Amino acid sequence: MNEWEHAEFSHQRLHVYDKILAFMSIALATVDGWDKRHAIVDHLPRAVESMITNLAEGCRAYGLEEKRLAVDYATASALECAGCVDVGQAKGLAFSTAPPECKRRVTEIVRMLIGLRNSWQENIVRESRAEYRTAADFDSDGSDLHHEQLDVYREALEFVKWFSQQGLADRLPNRLFRAIDMRATTMVLNVAEGNGRFAALDRRKFLETADRATVKAAAYLDVCKQSGYLAESEAAEQISRLARVSSMVAGMRVASSRR
Repeated sequence: MNEWEHAEFSHQRLHVYDKILAFMSIALATVDGWDKRHAIVDHLPRAVESMITNLAEGCRAYGLEEKRLAVDYATASALECAGCVDVGQAKGLAFSTAPPECKRRVTEIVRMLIGLRNSWQENIVRESRAEYRTAADFDSDGSDLHHEQLDVYREALEFVKWFSQQGLADRLPNRLFRAIDMRATTMVLNVAEGNGRFAALDRRKFLETADRATVKAAAYLDVCKQSGYLAESEAAEQISRLARVSSMVAGMRVASSRR
């Protein structure tokens, strides 16, 4: 038998890698049934692919810092996947697998990635169910990620829900709908990623991106109001919500800079 016949890469021997591949199948089956106008259709597959490729790169790397950085990015992408599930729910989109099960799988992946990072810290390639931040950041059944408890995240999701349930997809020109939808999705996902555990990911970068998206979403609402697609009172209420999101994100950025 040829000694190379059953050769494999080190990342292919990791249980978390199998978990990610299984979640990818669910994600692809889910977005296949979604309207392609939704920005989330692009975000979710890209986030899963990022988990896969960064985990593979981390296993390939020799330097400890390079390995940790790669798994940090994989973890951030897992948090983005969790945000994608929430955005899909807020929009009322259909899932091929129930959202709670999707979230359970993503949470498990996050824990396993952090467990792997911790083992690499000790120069031992070992997987474990390490906790994300502290035990208090999860509910009793282990389904909640820390960012889901933040007021800023919940407020951002409420904007997505409002935008998706007012029939604006039919009322707005496709260009305007896509522009607002893209900024709203970016706002939510970057709050989730910016609340990741490791400083190497530079939380401020994600929070800055979230803030820019928030401000631009508000500007597009002004365009909708000026063009007659939104009533002035309707636009004003949601612009006020976005202003609250921006203020809370700014507070998180300040807190992050002090660490």
